[in-house]
Amino acid sequence: MPSLWSARPETDFIWHEWEGNVVVFVTSTGATHELSPVASLALKTMLQQRGDSQPAADWYERLADDGESATDTELQAFERLLHELRFLGLVQQRAA
Repeated sequence: MPSLWSARPETDFIWHEWEGNVVVFVTSTGATHELSPVASLALKTMLQQRGDSQPAADWYERLADDGESATDTELQAFERLLHELRFLGLVQQRAA
């Protein structure tokens, strides 16, 4: 059974973007993280749907513009990204 992923509901962020670089400041912890373009897009999408928990494949499809389902390789890479964001305290994972 897949895990469900969401932005951390109690966390506020301050974003700084310039020339393709993204840095997010987590106000509750004082931590600053530089994010890849894909990571920042994933986190922004999850924040726009704050409180909405979905499997990684559903989040991935929201980010993909081509309307096609993710390949196993793409989904595995996206799940690794979500685990990295969870390690940083930016998103949360729970059992479905």
